Amino acid sequence: MSVVDQLRADFERDGPIRFDRFMEICLYGAGGFFASSSGRAGLRGDFVTSVELGPVFAGVLARRIVAGWSMGRPHVAAPCSNGRRVADVGGGSGTLARQLELIGGGTIEAVSVERTRGAVRRLADLPWVPDVVVAHELLDNLPARLVFEGRAELRVGFDGDGATCLFHVPLDPELEMFRDRWLPEPAAGVVPVPVGAIAWVADVAALAPPAVVVVDYGADAAALAARDDWPVRGYVSQHEVDPIAAPGETDVTCDVAFDVVEAELRHHGYVTERLRQRDWLTRHGLDEVVEAAAAVSGDLGRLRAAEARSQATDLCDPAGLGAFWVLEATLPDDVGT
Repeated sequence: MSVVDQLRADFERDGPIRFDRFMEICLYGAGGFFASSSGRAGLRGDFVTSVELGPVFAGVLARRIVAGWSMGRPHVAAPCSNGRRVADVGGGSGTLARQLELIGGGTIEAVSVERTRGAVRRLADLPWVPDVVVAHELLDNLPARLVFEGRAELRVGFDGDGATCLFHVPLDPELEMFRDRWLPEPAAGVVPVPVGAIAWVADVAALAPPAVVVVDYGADAAALAARDDWPVRGYVSQHEVDPIAAPGETDVTCDVAFDVVEAELRHHGYVTERLRQRDWLTRHGLDEVVEAAAAVSGDLGRLRAAEARSQATDLCDPAGLGAFWVLEATLPDDVGT
C-alpha cells in the first residue's frame, strides 16, 4: 500500500488526519520518505546539514564532548574503553558518528541511531548507556500537531478531486491545554505542537544520559504563533516543496517550539542552556578547530585551512545555519563549564 493509499484509507475511516499521523506515515511508514531509498542528506542529497558541510561542526562538538562534562556515571556497570559514549539519534548514514570517532582519536565511541535503517534503530537497542545523546536536525522531523491562530487544529484530508488538502477542526482538550499554557492572545500563526519531540525526550530521560545536545531550527511557541508564515516545509534535491501536495515523496519538517522542549527536559531533571549555533560554535572552540585544519604544511595545509574557513562561514551565517539553536541539557551533577 502506497503512502497515499494509507492516508486515504485513514481519511475514509476516521475523517481528517492529525498532522502528527500524517508526518509519521509520510516519513516513516511503509514507502515513506525515510523508510524508502529517499531522504538522503549531503551535497548530492535532498538537504544539507551542518554535518554534511564537512568536519568543522563535528570538530567543535567533539571538543565539547571530551572537555565539557564530567560524565560521572556511578550507576553504569562497565567503563567505556573508548572514552565518551555518544548516541547520534536520527544520524542517517552515520556521518556525524564517524566524524566524532575520527576526530576524537580514541576518546569518543559514537553510534548512529536511525529508526529506518542501520544496526541500531532505537535508543533502547544501544549496547551501553550513552554519556551524550545528540539530536542533530532530528526534532524538526518528529511528528507534530498544528494549532491555527490558537483556535483550531489543522488536519490533512482529500478534496472532491482526490487531492490532499487541509481541514480546520476544533481543538481537543490536549491542544486546548497547550494553547492555554504556551500561546498568547491573539495568536496569528500556525504553531507546531511537538508531540513527537516530547515523547522522544521521555525516551532519552529514561536512560538518564548526563548530557543531551539538540541542534535544530525553530523558536519559542509564542514567537511561532506571532508569525504569519507557514512553519511546515518539504525538501527534495535541496529545493523547498509543499510536502502536503506530494505525500511520501518529500521531506516533512516543522519549526521546533524550543521552549516546550526545554520545559520537558527540565521536567525530567535536566538543566538547560540554549544558544544560537554561531554563538555556541564560537564559545566552544571554532577558531581552534579552524586553526588546527591548517596544521599540515604546504599546499595541503592551505587547502584544508581554506575549506575549514569556508565551513565556519556557512556554519555561522546569521541568515542560515548560524541562526539554528543549540540546546544543551545536563543533569545537575554534570553541568559543564
